[in-house]
Amino acid sequence: MTDLPHPEPPLWVRFLARLISARAFATGLAILAMGFFFCFHLPRLENRPDVDDFIVEKDPDHLLAKQMEDVFSRDDFFLIVFQAPDVFAAPVLSMIKSISDAVENLEDVRDVVSLTHVNDMVGTGDDFVVDRFIGSVPSDPAALRSLKERALANPLFLKNIISTDGDTTAIAVYVPNQMGERRAALMREIRDILAPWKAQGWEFHLAGWPVTNVALVEAMDADMKKFFPISFVLVLATTWWIFRNGRLLLLAGLSVTLTVASTLGLAAFLKLPLNNASAAVIPIVLALATADLTHLFSHLDIRLVRGGDRRAALRAVLEQILFPCLLTSVNTAFGFASLMWNRVPAIRDFGGLAAAGMFFEFLFTFGLAAPLLLAFKPETVYRDERHVERAIPRFVRFVHHAVFRSPGRILALCLSLLALGSWASGRLLVDTDLTKYFWPSHPNRQAMVFVRENLTGINTLEISFRSPDNNTFRDPAQLRRIEEIQKRALSVPGVDTGFSVVDYLKEMNKSFHNEDPGRYRLPETRAKVDQFLLLYGADDLDEYVTPGWNWTRIRLRLVKNGSHESKLVIEEVKKKIADVLDPAVDTRVVGGALDLAKTAHVLVTDQVKNIASAVGTIWVVMALVLRSPLMALLFLVPNLFPIVLNFGLMGALNIPLNTGTSLIAAAAFGIIVDDTVHFFVRLREWRAAGAPFRQALEIVTFEKNEASLSSAIILCSGFAVLLLGEFIPVVHFGLLNLFVLGSGMMGDMFFLKSLFAVGARWRERIHRG
Repeated sequence: MTDLPHPEPPLWVRFLARLISARAFATGLAILAMGFFFCFHLPRLENRPDVDDFIVEKDPDHLLAKQMEDVFSRDDFFLIVFQAPDVFAAPVLSMIKSISDAVENLEDVRDVVSLTHVNDMVGTGDDFVVDRFIGSVPSDPAALRSLKERALANPLFLKNIISTDGDTTAIAVYVPNQMGERRAALMREIRDILAPWKAQGWEFHLAGWPVTNVALVEAMDADMKKFFPISFVLVLATTWWIFRNGRLLLLAGLSVTLTVASTLGLAAFLKLPLNNASAAVIPIVLALATADLTHLFSHLDIRLVRGGDRRAALRAVLEQILFPCLLTSVNTAFGFASLMWNRVPAIRDFGGLAAAGMFFEFLFTFGLAAPLLLAFKPETVYRDERHVERAIPRFVRFVHHAVFRSPGRILALCLSLLALGSWASGRLLVDTDLTKYFWPSHPNRQAMVFVRENLTGINTLEISFRSPDNNTFRDPAQLRRIEEIQKRALSVPGVDTGFSVVDYLKEMNKSFHNEDPGRYRLPETRAKVDQFLLLYGADDLDEYVTPGWNWTRIRLRLVKNGSHESKLVIEEVKKKIADVLDPAVDTRVVGGALDLAKTAHVLVTDQVKNIASAVGTIWVVMALVLRSPLMALLFLVPNLFPIVLNFGLMGALNIPLNTGTSLIAAAAFGIIVDDTVHFFVRLREWRAAGAPFRQALEIVTFEKNEASLSSAIILCSGFAVLLLGEFIPVVHFGLLNLFVLGSGMMGDMFFLKSLFAVGARWRERIHRG
């Protein structure tokens, strides 16, 4: 295409290329030994899917909530909920008792609360007795009707273990806060207990954070079983379609397998367990490893072997692609590594593992796959000139000529899309809703919706009251303050129910006065409070107040699950109670709803930091490589183009920015810059060799865009596997990355080229003028 000599690579690149080609056996053996070292640790890899992995770490309010889990009994719980035409029919109550008894006897269950396993107060003159609400199930219809009337009249029962219409009931199961793998075993035991009743046609709904944690484990296990084999087959099938060479396919399979295995082995070595977000590293690293191999294989030109030997041919290939491939690996690693400073553990773990994967994929591509090329006869792995007639090379030439025919129109179209994306991104919603992390058909999501609609909300919010002095909250004045705060909180739209020690004391007062409804109020004196507590004697209050009565709480449940709506509710609650707080009492609003709201805020702020970090670091690297800050800025333009379009698409389709989708921008930026790096580095080399700008642009386009488009297709096949995921944020991550890759190629092949073409025409006009 040109009589100009090929650009001379840097000295260190020539040294590495000569080392790899001349010492192929030693290089391959050393890299293989490193891979086996990390693969050796692979069996010790742990999975730790946990709701806490998607919450801001080390937040003071979250830490207080975790401390409360250790202080108060009956903190972590889940509900077994079902409906019946008549909950208070004798057979139904007998079933509740049988299930409650069986669950209560399980090793990991601390307590069970249900209609047959809950305490009730019965007034006897100036006294009351605390006993099981239902001791033995009566058969007399009158007695059953009386039980129903009493249950529906008891504020402690309503929307807690029985719905207001009496058609839905719950069995609350309290478990230890830190159960680890025992959680899944407990859920299996619960399902075994329910199985005989389900066989009779009963439908049970299990909801609560322990259930959600187990659902995360099951979703991750299902994804792990799908991601590697399917992505492996897809990526290698795409590689075969591009190169049609069994030997190259074998090298690709070996290299990507060791890359993924070593990345996961490193996680095991560092005792870093996988979570639902970091599991997505598998298809991503696999696809990115194949992308570098694609650049290597695309430069295997049979003309390099003619008149020389295979080592010289390999050295010539490596001299051309080692430097840009190293840059792409570094830039991609920077993109992922920027996530390591995120305050959400799941995002941080994903970023660290993916960045490590870039290190491994470069080493295995050039330290193992490249040396192994020498094991084959050149004519069996190097490509002849006829490959330019295949679909991808023909498409590259077509696009290049089309852009140079109408650069102004194409540039205007790209700028219009950029403006449209910027406008649509203004509609982007920041919202984290753990219920929507599962598909609508998923039992966990259906159960949460059922419980919310038929019994109570499952999103929790707590108002904590802590005093330095013991017995502070036996003071009627303090109790009346808590009562007022609870009343105001319950008046906020979105707050469904609320319980505290105040409700128990009011029920005690009513029972003490012969069940007089007019006495359903707090006792007037401290002496009465002490008397009632002495009479009560049960441990139910441990859920709401410490034994020293210096720390108590109001437990609220919200009907809203999303962080955006929860944030509005929390702000309104804080506003409503602000003027009745006691300065001497440390009052804090904490809980799952606040954790989600804070996480949503962090996702926005850390997203900006992650993108800025990735963009800034990559700009500095490219400014040093290109030796021109201005060219480095131009380098950023086509790569920020798909990021803006991505946020615009999310805004247009109402895809929220959450734990999964927040991974995209910084990570995708590190991926899509790869092809631009290859293009700019090679363009600078040809310009330095004396090629005119238009000629250099055409040479580089035909040299690099075939490999770039091929690697993009392979990456798309890797990300497409994520669409099969059980975890919706990972599915959105895969879907949006497909869009980013497509628009990224559009940015490189159309936006960037049209900028160059318009600039070239402008310079030519000035020169002619």
